[in-house]
Amino acid sequence: MLLVTRGPFATNEHIEIKMGDPFREGVTMKPCSKVGGKISETVTHGFSNKVQDGLLRHSLNGEWCNLVVGTNNSNLMRNYSTNIIWYFNSKKFMNIGLQFYGPTMGDYIKFSIASQFNTRTIGIGVNILGYGVQKN
Repeated sequence: MLLVTRGPFATNEHIEIKMGDPFREGVTMKPCSKVGGKISETVTHGFSNKVQDGLLRHSLNGEWCNLVVGTNNSNLMRNYSTNIIWYFNSKKFMNIGLQFYGPTMGDYIKFSIASQFNTRTIGIGVNILGYGVQKN
C-alpha cells in the first residue's frame, strides 16, 4: 500500500502512522502519537491515538486522547453558520468566525466504537460512550 500525504504536514519524534491511509493538508502530530484513518487540518497532541478507520478533520486533540474505530466528526454546522466553541474561562459559547471547524478536545478523552460528534468543545477527561451522533 502507498501512504498518500498532501502537505503541509508536520510530525515529531516517536510517531506511528498507519500505512495506506490518506493524510490531507494541515496535519500536525506531536510526540508519541499514533494516527490513521482519514485526517485533515488537525493537530494531535502527544500520546494521543487515532489509529483505526474513521474521519477526523478541522479539529484540535489534547494529550492522551483515544479515538477508536469508526470515530467520525463533523466540521460544518447544520445551518452553514460560523462555528461556536465553549470558552471555559468566560463560561459561555463564543463565535470563532470559521465555517469549517471540528471539535476542540481536552486531554484524556476516550470515545467508544462508532462515535460520531458535531462541532463543539469537549472538556477534559470525558468518556463518550454509545454509538451515533452524540448530544451536546
